[in-house]
Amino acid sequence: MAGDDGRPIRLFATIHDVTERRHLEQQLAETERRYQRTIDATNDLIFTAVIVLTAELANVIVPSRPIGWAPEDLIGKKTFADLLEPEDLPMAWKRVEAGLAGAGTGQVLYRVRTRRGRTVALETRMSPEFRDGKVAGFVGVARDVTERLQAEEVRESLSRELQTVLESTYEGIFATDDQGRCTMINRAACAMLGWEPGDLWGKDIHSIIHHHHADGTFYSSRDCPLVNVAPPQRQVRLPEDLFWRRDRTSFPVEVLASAIVDASGKRKGTVVSFTDLTEKKLMRAELERAGRLAALGRIAATMSHEFNNVLMGIQPFAELLVRNPSPERTASAAQSIMRSVQRGRRVTEEVLRYTRPAEPIRTPIGVAGFLDECESQLRGLLPPVIALVVDRPPAALTMNADANQIAQVVTNLVINARDAIGPNEGRIVLGAEACSAGQRFPFGVLSDRGPFVHISIADDGPGIPRASLEQVFEPFFTTKKGGTGLGLAVAHQIVTLHEGHIFIESTERKGTTVHLFIPSAEATVTAGPETPETPALRGRPGAAVLLVEDEEAIASGLQTLLESEGMRAVVAGTAGEALERIDAARPDALVIDVGLPDFDGFQLYERIVATHGLIPTIFTSGHTDSARLASLPGGEAVRFLMKPYSIDALLAELEQILGPR
Repeated sequence: MAGDDGRPIRLFATIHDVTERRHLEQQLAETERRYQRTIDATNDLIFTAVIVLTAELANVIVPSRPIGWAPEDLIGKKTFADLLEPEDLPMAWKRVEAGLAGAGTGQVLYRVRTRRGRTVALETRMSPEFRDGKVAGFVGVARDVTERLQAEEVRESLSRELQTVLESTYEGIFATDDQGRCTMINRAACAMLGWEPGDLWGKDIHSIIHHHHADGTFYSSRDCPLVNVAPPQRQVRLPEDLFWRRDRTSFPVEVLASAIVDASGKRKGTVVSFTDLTEKKLMRAELERAGRLAALGRIAATMSHEFNNVLMGIQPFAELLVRNPSPERTASAAQSIMRSVQRGRRVTEEVLRYTRPAEPIRTPIGVAGFLDECESQLRGLLPPVIALVVDRPPAALTMNADANQIAQVVTNLVINARDAIGPNEGRIVLGAEACSAGQRFPFGVLSDRGPFVHISIADDGPGIPRASLEQVFEPFFTTKKGGTGLGLAVAHQIVTLHEGHIFIESTERKGTTVHLFIPSAEATVTAGPETPETPALRGRPGAAVLLVEDEEAIASGLQTLLESEGMRAVVAGTAGEALERIDAARPDALVIDVGLPDFDGFQLYERIVATHGLIPTIFTSGHTDSARLASLPGGEAVRFLMKPYSIDALLAELEQILGPR
């Protein structure tokens, strides 16, 4: 308050408490600093744009790292028109006009020039800022997505290339997620399966194309290796499987399934590629058929050649007997005829042995004892000028084998060595030793199924020419005069059935060594190959025999021979005739040919047993083996003879089944 002279005489004051305001100001300042730090820490571009007159001014406030400008270079100095690529300006103005109308501008991709002139892509979103109910500007956020777009472009390019590759292959390919749902399938797969891609996407593909086995049994997806392949297996190959088409028909496929895994090794899905094997199987069947026909042709040619030789060996001596049946010439001619018959028998036995190999009955065999048994038989096959040397292995060495079959192989190989050496002096060495699985030799490599017993047959003959060495195991290939070409083929077959190996090592003028590798065994050993006892070659005079044989010449000859031994023989040419004559014949024994014109000999035997009880019987055949006998009643009283057989063999079998006189 002032006096008359204007000097203050009293002071009035008001006091306001500004503590809260100061506190709020401090909080606001701290918020602004925190906001500024947040903005400074982000790589996104945050800006405000104010509308001045034509709304062309866009002031960018903070920060500006994505485009390389400092805020002070932009704020109040630059507009969007200065920063955007010209082609993007029309779109920008449309967005601004939408914003002025009160609508959001949405998310837009703009191309912006950096301070250094490089163009970057900014993913931008702006929202209108209102003052007094009107749009006064915009607040926006922009993010540099240049690298992301480039990566997406590369990915899309790779995807297009991959799709082109997938659509260009003849192989069917599809992918599934970890639940077995189809996520991708190419056109080749759709064409083979009869579906459109859209029909399979997202579907459980196992239930559509892989739902049943070939025999019609249900195939659960839980058991399917294609949709369940997973680390550490990673990959499954099925050489032959079955897929089902849309029309419910099936076709054979070869399948390869590979697991899709993430960085941690976890399975995310499966990629399956498959090939239709229908055409390949048809081609394979045609090739097999052609191979069988070719083999049949070789068999026919060989059999024709061999039997023409057999017949030619019989023909001149038969004519000699007709023209000049003197006792001296008759005996000589008969011996020659018998030799030809034996040769024919040998040919048929080898052909049958090759075309119908017997499964080996394997038991633990002591190799030392086996070689001792072989030696006693082999020495009788060799002339005095050829020495047989046997290197005996340790007594503990055993092999898991059919002794008779392996003995047959060793005998054939020694005979081959003998024939190769010829009339000259020579030496054959037979030895055996233990050998481990997977072992490598100059002549071959063993499988992992071991260990093995290594049996070797070595000779010092002329050796095998290199050109012939690769063909020696082929059936009907022979360089030996009078050979059938089946000896080594049968040997290879027998050793293979034993799960073993056979190799030939040969050098011309230095000899040949055949190597047999037979699986070894650790068990109680048995003896070597059985040595058959020589049967008594006597018949039983007075016995009655019903001879059932449709070949008149064979029946007449056998009847004459049996009657010459004091036996009574009744002949029937068919099974029906045999049933008619059996009551009158009252036979003590039957000799039945298996291949009769009305029904086979086994059926005839079963009918006779049903009406007349068990009668001792000998079955004969030129092509049937004795396996069927096991299912027939009669036991030891039922025997088998392979044609051609000698009268001595028939008489011995008759004595066996009829018992002592």
